[in-house]
Amino acid sequence: MIRAPLSLSRRRWVAAAAAAVAGVVLLALTTGGCGSSPADSGTASPPPSAAVGYWRSPADRQPPKLIRIREAEGRYFLWWPPRSARAAMVVEGDRLVRHHYQGGREIEREEFWAKPDGTLAFLGRLPKEGGGFTTPDVVVFTRATGGEAELDAQLRALFAEPTMDQQAETLLHSVFKWARGHGGAFPPRADLLPGGVFWSWRGAPRLRNAVTGAPLALGSGPGDFEYAASGDLNGSYECTISMHLGPGFPDIVQGESGQ
Repeated sequence: MIRAPLSLSRRRWVAAAAAAVAGVVLLALTTGGCGSSPADSGTASPPPSAAVGYWRSPADRQPPKLIRIREAEGRYFLWWPPRSARAAMVVEGDRLVRHHYQGGREIEREEFWAKPDGTLAFLGRLPKEGGGFTTPDVVVFTRATGGEAELDAQLRALFAEPTMDQQAETLLHSVFKWARGHGGAFPPRADLLPGGVFWSWRGAPRLRNAVTGAPLALGSGPGDFEYAASGDLNGSYECTISMHLGPGFPDIVQGESGQ
């Protein structure tokens, strides 16, 4: 008898989908530490225009892994995956500030300013009881290296991360559904190549690459996926789906094993 797969016990090599953790991450950035001076004392700060570009977060921080600040016709905009795309910012002194309002009340503000050493300082501030805003530790971003096309592709991938996480789950369920209908055997990898038998099967999901918009396919580019399976449902087995975010980022991996 074929045993139905156990409830999915996903082995993650990366954090949960960005959409699920964005609020927690921002709170961690805004409340960490007892607070250090937000300004660089005794040194004149560069103008707000120096904050324009692509920036990477510290290695020991949670997402966002990459952000972008852009200037257009004297206005500044922020891309902060996955929560904000082209969010307007205002110039306040040497800083670029994004204000968040709810019901006419400011509930959060994000401040960015370029530092003389070529890095980008960030403060995520929350209102305090009795007035004013918190002054947490400054988070320092470093300028991202690489061509604009490459960095823009990475940014699109990070915005697509929640979708890709869901796609990995959908594919995993579909592969197990195939196995239950084929004597417990998982489809061979060749059957999941473009034009393979798996995609003509009526139970196959109709998915598109969350980065490029092309039909989802096995591959190594941003938004592509990889598939590996061993064993079968009649004995011990292991199956994983890996979604590729792109160069420099860990894959989103969902999988199940059993015996």
